[in-house]
Formats: sequence, structure tokens, C-alpha cells
Amino acid sequence: MRFHRKIIDISMEVGFDTPSYFIKMFKRQKKYTPSKFRKGEEIEGRFL
Repeated sequence: MRFHRKIIDISMEVGFDTPSYFIKMFKRQKKYTPSKFRKGEEIEGRFL
């Protein structure tokens, strides 16, 4: 079983006050959400 830290915990650790803003900025930078990154889903024709 893989343990994943909660997005809220990660967002607070890296200095964001709200997880929604962290997710928005992550998506703006990486072009996909932290959830898709975490799941390793196919993004733009390639797998993470």
C-alpha cells in the first residue's frame, strides 16, 4: 500500500494558505493537477 500525503498538508508545507490555490498554481505551472500527477495518468500523449 502506498501512502500519499494529503494535498492540504503539502500545500501548507510549501507555503500556500489554501489547497485550492496550490492546485491552481500547480496546474498553471505543470498543465495538469496534482491528482493526475499522483495517479501517473497519461498527460498530453505521455505517461508521468
